[in-house]
Amino acid sequence: MILPDANVWFSLSTSGHASHTSTAKWLQSVASSERIFFCRLTQLSLLRLLTTSQVMGDDVMTQRSAWLSFDFLMLDPRIELHPEPEGLSIAFRNQSNRNEVSPKRWADDYLAAFANAGGLQLVTYDRALAARVQGACLLTP
Repeated sequence: MILPDANVWFSLSTSGHASHTSTAKWLQSVASSERIFFCRLTQLSLLRLLTTSQVMGDDVMTQRSAWLSFDFLMLDPRIELHPEPEGLSIAFRNQSNRNEVSPKRWADDYLAAFANAGGLQLVTYDRALAARVQGACLLTP
């Protein structure tokens, strides 16, 4: 069971993304019996990125178009939206309970806790995130 982070989903959704081809090859390599999950955070992150002109430039999407892009991914029978696993709240608090100022770590800590609590393998292009999650798969562009 696999939990890709938002950047993996984003690169799959945008053919012009520098990592699109390598991400598509990774997806093709995943067995048909495997399950690949969005969590609510990765779903919202993908929708937000697709509708952000600073990210998408001239290819920016409307909310309706972003939903259609999400729906297209969901046509793959391996892909599902995973509910929050039991114990996530405690796991997230434990993952993020540090005495430092790090506003950019919240989402990463949530994904790490989600993967751990759900028994999922995190898949990411983010080296730092992969290093913090046991068993994570680090993709290379």
